[in-house]
Amino acid sequence: MRTPLRAPLVSFRLVLGKGSPTHTASARSVSCAGREWCAPGFPGVGWRVARSKQGGLTTQGGLTTQGGLTTPDLVLLSLLAERPMHGYQANHQLDHREIREWAGISRPQVYYSLAKLAASGLVRASPQRDPAAGPERRVFVATARGKRALASALAEEHWVTQRDRPRFLTWLALAWQAPPDTFVTQMRRRREFLEHELVRERATLRELREEMGDDFNESVWSVSFTIAHLRLELRWLRQVALSARSRARAHYARLVAP
Repeated sequence: MRTPLRAPLVSFRLVLGKGSPTHTASARSVSCAGREWCAPGFPGVGWRVARSKQGGLTTQGGLTTQGGLTTPDLVLLSLLAERPMHGYQANHQLDHREIREWAGISRPQVYYSLAKLAASGLVRASPQRDPAAGPERRVFVATARGKRALASALAEEHWVTQRDRPRFLTWLALAWQAPPDTFVTQMRRRREFLEHELVRERATLRELREEMGDDFNESVWSVSFTIAHLRLELRWLRQVALSARSRARAHYARLVAP
């Protein structure tokens, strides 16, 4: 059963896969020796922010906000705004809520983001009660500054003004080169995949409504949004299937002088 995603964490489900904004990001773990800074509670782990040739930030995680926070940073920050937890618990939540379906966050990335957020003052560590537990079990919670940073990031325009680049759409643009039987097979596979996903999302929606008790929350809206898109594409696929028999032979586009 998928645990419902809480606001504002649920917002990411609708925007992942968007094109990168002006500044892309990438960050790497470095030794605390010679570091620009080192995160408390994570021995030997620090972060160094590099500049790209264009002067933009380069950090790990794909989409980056104006404040330099990547999608993994924001997901972790949102989890810690819900309740205090350590890295192991955060990884469990990512698995249990199936967050990794829409946000690419590896297990090591969780600890990298925690280190970065802690050193930036966006999360703070609680007193270590059990020294034998190790840094992976050190509990963190979002600070007031971290919650403001999260709210500011979610207000940025790029979340809602960029279009997806679905892999299926790329295939469709190239499919004029495919033999007719390949085209038919792939379209059937797409339909079967979407039908399976629709069943799964409808089950999730039922669970959400039972747990939430109403339809007026971001979790229900998110899944409803997904269901609407699945139904729309399935209807389009049925239309294409009817017209596929009249599929014209491939024509090479006229070359335009540069």
